[in-house]
Amino acid sequence: MKQFVIFLVIGIFFALFSKYIVSSPDIPPLNMDMVQQIITDKGIGPDDAKKLDEEIQNLIDRGLIINYLSTNAYLLAFSILASILCFFVCIHLFVDKLFFKNFYERASLFIAIRRGLLLCLSIGAIILFKLYKVETYVLFLVPIAALTIEGVFLFNSKARQKKEEIVPEDLEDSDSEVA
Repeated sequence: MKQFVIFLVIGIFFALFSKYIVSSPDIPPLNMDMVQQIITDKGIGPDDAKKLDEEIQNLIDRGLIINYLSTNAYLLAFSILASILCFFVCIHLFVDKLFFKNFYERASLFIAIRRGLLLCLSIGAIILFKLYKVETYVLFLVPIAALTIEGVFLFNSKARQKKEEIVPEDLEDSDSEVA
């Protein structure tokens, strides 16, 4: 239960940090030098916010917006993904303990973190590919790859458990029966 509370607190911290970055006017998501270059190249005046919005939308449509993002946007993305990871691990630990483990057993932290990382990597990759204007079928491949990786982990862990269940005495008995 300690792990649940720890991940909940860390998730709340990252969520509040993300809210601060989004709501702060001093932390722009775009590289202001490059935006200023667009303003001068296109001749956008100070009262022409609609034209600037159209130019930024044009960059998004062409898949070039990633070149105009500042480090603040990457910090925000990391903070949001870390918050999602912590909340997912918190929920996973709670559900695992409540429904799948006995009273004296601990919830599996490794499995919760592994699944949370796969979820966050999938979400981050989908958003990044979406910004690069990658085809839709590639976007579907990202969660399929994550599910495949999880399936490989599950298959290997089940095979390892079966291998550990076979004790050497069973092997000796089967050898004497063959002879």
